[in-house]
Amino acid sequence: ADLDQGINPPSEPEEVVQGPFEWKSSTFGRCDVLCGDGLRRRVNTCFDNGLNKTVSNSNCSDQPEPSKTMACSIPNPSCTDWVSTKAELKNIGNLGDYVCLQKHIDFEREDVQYLSQRFSNRTLNGCGHRISGLSFKNEGLFKNIAHSEISNLILYHPSIQAKDEDSQTAFRFGTLADVASGNSNVHNVELVLNEPASIEGAGPATYCGGLI
Repeated sequence: ADLDQGINPPSEPEEVVQGPFEWKSSTFGRCDVLCGDGLRRRVNTCFDNGLNKTVSNSNCSDQPEPSKTMACSIPNPSCTDWVSTKAELKNIGNLGDYVCLQKHIDFEREDVQYLSQRFSNRTLNGCGHRISGLSFKNEGLFKNIAHSEISNLILYHPSIQAKDEDSQTAFRFGTLADVASGNSNVHNVELVLNEPASIEGAGPATYCGGLI
């Protein structure tokens, strides 16, 4: 016989509360980016003043909850150009020698045929921001990185559907760049996928560089 038949699992004990209730907030944390515009965050909890303890947040539902975020901005005097839109980012080849992202930039699944053919003798500091929604069908955000530095950047939820139609040539693919040369330095660059990448090469050899 099944001894568990007819036996109900124990119910959760009902929360003992008294009131009055109020929201209490932690202090705001640090800005969530290294430079440019970001957010500071905090945690709100419901407090039972009658019992002098934290209780379920539902007990404070009749009161407006304090904001959980606060805008922040961190300067970087090294930056010669600040980029805050995808139009500005697509014009990066005409900007100065130290480019910084001001905020997160969403490409909304737009196909990218290189922000710049060659990113040479320059610095791109992502400041910890995301470039999201890119659609890759080529050799990367930059075709060639030479004598340059790219850092503190998150390539967030890109759609990677790369395919080589030319059966006579080798196929090379990278999400950040096809080629990094000339003592280029890439660090703190993160690729965050939310769907499988599809990379198909028809040539005699296929080179998938991942980030590079």
